[in-house]
Amino acid sequence: FPMIASWGHIASIKHLLQNRIDIDAEEIGLALKAAAKYGHDSIVKLLFSHGISISSSYVRLAFKQAAIHGHAFVVEYLHQYRTYIFVEDFGLALAKASEKGHNYVVEMIIKNFGNVSTADVGWALKEAVIHGRSSIVEIILRCRADIFTEDVVWAFLEASEQGHISNVTLLLQIRKDISAEDLD
Repeated sequence: FPMIASWGHIASIKHLLQNRIDIDAEEIGLALKAAAKYGHDSIVKLLFSHGISISSSYVRLAFKQAAIHGHAFVVEYLHQYRTYIFVEDFGLALAKASEKGHNYVVEMIIKNFGNVSTADVGWALKEAVIHGRSSIVEIILRCRADIFTEDVVWAFLEASEQGHISNVTLLLQIRKDISAEDLD
């Protein structure tokens, strides 16, 4: 069942669900995780629409997989089940989406999901700088002014060391509160 979900075969999933083939809760959860990882939003929706009880741990895993792999529609859909998603899941999802360069997912999590801490936004900024993702750096700085100065200074020094001039420029343009004393 999880393999069928990962391949995106919605007709097979529908058939198995409609004919009440004996599928245990773990297989349902693994299918949800697989469908989320590969961006099969129609399968994710189908699994929830059949009134199947899905463990919160699998909802959490599916949310993180969708964010890590840049599947914004799945991330957005799963957000409605946010009572299952822990605060630290939002931080991990944001950091991994930043690392991978998934602009839309990063912006969606920062703007629409109030569950992201300032520390997690700093972590995401660091991941974006390490991986040279200037578009992500810009999104983070534009959307969240409350980033800790230490995180911005670290990002500035890392970007400078790696020669990511676009990130250095962005950090200096948007965060004018970085002083020479901070850089010592």
